[in-house]
Amino acid sequence: MKIKICGITNIEDALLAHKLGADLLGVILDNNVKRHGTRELIDEMKSYNLNVVGVYTSMPESIEDDFVQLHFPHGYKEILDVKSTGASVISVIDMNSEQYDKKYHEYINAGSDFILFEDRSGIIKRLPELLNYKKIGIAGKISPENVSIASSFNPELIDASSGLELYTGKKSPERLKMFFEALK
Repeated sequence: MKIKICGITNIEDALLAHKLGADLLGVILDNNVKRHGTRELIDEMKSYNLNVVGVYTSMPESIEDDFVQLHFPHGYKEILDVKSTGASVISVIDMNSEQYDKKYHEYINAGSDFILFEDRSGIIKRLPELLNYKKIGIAGKISPENVSIASSFNPELIDASSGLELYTGKKSPERLKMFFEALK
Protein backbone atom coordinates (compact mmCIF):
# COMPACT_ATOMS: atom_id res chain seq x y z
CA MET A 1 0.00 0.00 0.00
CA LYS A 2 1.32 3.43 -0.98
CA ILE A 3 0.58 6.60 0.96
CA LYS A 4 0.14 9.90 -0.87
CA ILE A 5 -0.04 13.18 0.99
CA CYS A 6 -1.69 15.72 -1.29
CA GLY A 7 -2.12 19.46 -1.26
CA ILE A 8 1.56 20.10 -0.51
CA THR A 9 2.24 23.84 -0.74
CA ASN A 10 5.68 24.17 0.86
CA ILE A 11 8.95 22.28 1.15
CA GLU A 12 8.75 21.91 4.96
CA ASP A 13 5.52 19.92 4.76
CA ALA A 14 6.92 17.84 1.90
CA LEU A 15 10.09 16.92 3.79
CA LEU A 16 8.22 16.05 6.99
CA ALA A 17 5.63 13.91 5.18
CA HIS A 18 8.42 12.08 3.36
CA LYS A 19 10.39 11.56 6.58
CA LEU A 20 7.31 10.12 8.28
CA GLY A 21 6.68 7.64 5.47
CA ALA A 22 4.82 9.21 2.54
CA ASP A 23 5.55 7.41 -0.72
CA LEU A 24 4.10 10.14 -2.93
CA LEU A 25 3.57 13.88 -2.46
CA GLY A 26 0.88 15.66 -4.45
CA VAL A 27 1.20 19.22 -5.67
CA ILE A 28 -1.97 20.72 -7.16
CA LEU A 29 -1.12 22.83 -10.21
CA ASP A 30 -4.22 25.01 -10.40
CA ASN A 31 -4.14 28.53 -8.96
CA ASN A 32 -7.92 28.40 -8.49
CA VAL A 33 -7.54 25.69 -5.84
CA LYS A 34 -6.78 26.99 -2.34
CA ARG A 35 -4.12 24.36 -1.58
CA HIS A 36 -2.18 24.75 -4.82
CA GLY A 37 1.57 24.63 -5.33
CA THR A 38 3.90 25.69 -8.10
CA ARG A 39 6.20 24.16 -10.66
CA GLU A 40 9.08 25.73 -8.67
CA LEU A 41 7.97 23.82 -5.57
CA ILE A 42 7.93 20.58 -7.57
CA ASP A 43 11.46 21.29 -8.83
CA GLU A 44 12.64 21.94 -5.27
CA MET A 45 10.99 18.73 -4.04
CA LYS A 46 12.65 16.77 -6.85
CA SER A 47 16.02 18.21 -5.81
CA TYR A 48 15.48 16.25 -2.55
CA ASN A 49 14.66 13.11 -4.61
CA LEU A 50 11.04 13.13 -3.46
CA ASN A 51 8.36 11.30 -5.48
CA VAL A 52 6.10 14.13 -6.62
CA VAL A 53 2.68 13.79 -8.23
CA GLY A 54 1.60 16.70 -10.42
CA VAL A 55 -2.14 17.05 -9.78
CA TYR A 56 -3.99 18.58 -12.73
CA THR A 57 -7.58 19.84 -12.93
CA SER A 58 -7.38 20.08 -16.73
CA MET A 59 -5.18 18.44 -19.35
CA PRO A 60 -1.61 19.80 -19.07
CA GLU A 61 0.03 21.22 -22.17
CA SER A 62 3.27 19.44 -21.34
CA ILE A 63 4.17 16.70 -18.89
CA GLU A 64 7.24 17.17 -16.72
CA ASP A 65 6.24 14.78 -13.96
CA ASP A 66 6.97 11.12 -13.24
CA PHE A 67 3.50 10.81 -11.70
CA VAL A 68 0.45 12.65 -13.05
CA GLN A 69 -2.94 12.76 -11.37
CA LEU A 70 -5.81 13.55 -13.72
CA HIS A 71 -8.32 15.17 -11.38
CA PHE A 72 -10.95 16.01 -14.00
CA PRO A 73 -13.24 14.01 -16.28
CA HIS A 74 -10.96 12.42 -18.85
CA GLY A 75 -10.84 9.46 -21.16
CA TYR A 76 -8.71 6.94 -22.95
CA LYS A 77 -6.90 9.50 -25.11
CA GLU A 78 -5.74 11.68 -22.20
CA ILE A 79 -4.44 8.65 -20.31
CA LEU A 80 -2.53 7.44 -23.39
CA ASP A 81 -1.11 10.93 -23.97
CA VAL A 82 0.27 11.06 -20.42
CA LYS A 83 1.52 7.45 -20.52
CA SER A 84 3.36 8.19 -23.79
CA THR A 85 5.63 10.58 -21.82
CA GLY A 86 6.67 7.76 -19.50
CA ALA A 87 4.67 9.12 -16.55
CA SER A 88 2.51 6.98 -14.29
CA VAL A 89 -1.17 7.96 -14.24
CA ILE A 90 -3.53 8.30 -11.31
CA SER A 91 -7.09 8.68 -12.62
CA VAL A 92 -9.61 10.19 -10.19
CA ILE A 93 -13.25 9.19 -10.06
CA ASP A 94 -15.65 11.35 -8.05
CA MET A 95 -18.04 8.82 -6.58
CA ASN A 96 -20.79 11.43 -6.28
CA SER A 97 -20.94 12.69 -9.84
CA GLU A 98 -19.95 9.92 -12.23
CA GLN A 99 -20.98 6.44 -13.21
CA TYR A 100 -17.98 5.13 -11.34
CA ASP A 101 -18.14 1.51 -12.49
CA LYS A 102 -18.09 2.52 -16.16
CA LYS A 103 -15.28 5.05 -15.57
CA TYR A 104 -13.28 2.49 -13.57
CA HIS A 105 -13.27 0.02 -16.46
CA GLU A 106 -12.47 2.73 -19.00
CA TYR A 107 -9.50 3.95 -16.95
CA ILE A 108 -8.21 0.40 -16.30
CA ASN A 109 -8.44 -0.48 -20.00
CA ALA A 110 -6.58 2.71 -20.93
CA GLY A 111 -3.70 1.75 -18.62
CA SER A 112 -4.08 4.00 -15.57
CA ASP A 113 -1.67 2.89 -12.87
CA PHE A 114 -4.08 3.75 -10.05
CA ILE A 115 -7.77 4.52 -9.98
CA LEU A 116 -8.44 6.93 -7.12
CA PHE A 117 -12.02 6.79 -5.86
CA GLU A 118 -12.83 10.06 -4.11
CA ASP A 119 -15.76 11.15 -1.98
CA ARG A 120 -15.08 14.59 -0.55
CA SER A 121 -17.75 14.09 2.10
CA GLY A 122 -15.86 11.04 3.35
CA ILE A 123 -14.75 7.86 1.59
CA ILE A 124 -14.89 5.59 4.65
CA LYS A 125 -18.68 5.17 4.46
CA ARG A 126 -18.34 4.19 0.77
CA LEU A 127 -15.71 1.45 1.23
CA PRO A 128 -18.20 -1.47 1.03
CA GLU A 129 -19.10 -0.32 -2.51
CA LEU A 130 -15.47 -0.76 -3.59
CA LEU A 131 -14.79 -4.32 -2.39
CA ASN A 132 -14.68 -5.87 -5.87
CA TYR A 133 -12.32 -3.34 -7.47
CA LYS A 134 -8.56 -3.80 -7.98
CA LYS A 135 -5.69 -1.30 -8.43
CA ILE A 136 -7.59 1.36 -6.52
CA GLY A 137 -6.82 4.19 -4.21
CA ILE A 138 -9.14 5.99 -1.87
CA ALA A 139 -9.45 9.66 -0.95
CA GLY A 140 -11.83 11.88 0.95
CA LYS A 141 -11.63 13.03 4.56
CA ILE A 142 -9.01 10.43 5.50
CA SER A 143 -7.46 11.48 8.79
CA PRO A 144 -5.51 10.11 11.76
CA GLU A 145 -8.86 9.18 13.30
CA ASN A 146 -9.98 6.89 10.45
CA VAL A 147 -6.86 5.87 8.51
CA SER A 148 -6.74 2.49 10.29
CA ILE A 149 -10.21 1.74 8.87
CA ALA A 150 -9.04 2.89 5.43
CA SER A 151 -5.90 0.72 5.58
CA SER A 152 -7.84 -2.37 6.74
CA PHE A 153 -9.63 -2.20 3.38
CA ASN A 154 -6.19 -2.84 1.74
CA PRO A 155 -6.30 -0.28 -1.07
CA GLU A 156 -3.17 0.09 -3.16
CA LEU A 157 -3.14 3.83 -2.44
CA ILE A 158 -4.38 6.03 0.39
CA ASP A 159 -4.51 9.73 -0.48
CA ALA A 160 -4.88 12.19 2.40
CA SER A 161 -4.92 15.99 2.41
CA SER A 162 -7.42 18.17 4.28
CA GLY A 163 -7.64 15.81 7.27
CA LEU A 164 -3.98 16.52 7.98
CA GLU A 165 -4.09 20.32 7.86
CA LEU A 166 -3.56 22.97 10.48
CA TYR A 167 -5.33 25.28 8.04
CA THR A 168 -5.92 25.18 4.27
CA GLY A 169 -2.60 24.60 2.56
CA LYS A 170 -0.54 24.00 5.72
CA LYS A 171 -0.10 20.51 7.12
CA SER A 172 -0.14 20.00 10.88
CA PRO A 173 3.07 18.28 12.02
CA GLU A 174 1.13 16.69 14.89
CA ARG A 175 -1.65 15.36 12.64
CA LEU A 176 0.91 14.02 10.13
CA LYS A 177 2.71 12.16 12.95
CA MET A 178 -0.59 10.80 14.31
CA PHE A 179 -1.59 9.69 10.80
CA PHE A 180 1.57 7.67 10.23
CA GLU A 181 1.48 6.24 13.76
CA ALA A 182 -2.09 5.03 13.14
CA LEU A 183 -0.86 3.23 10.02
CA LYS A 184 1.66 1.11 11.98
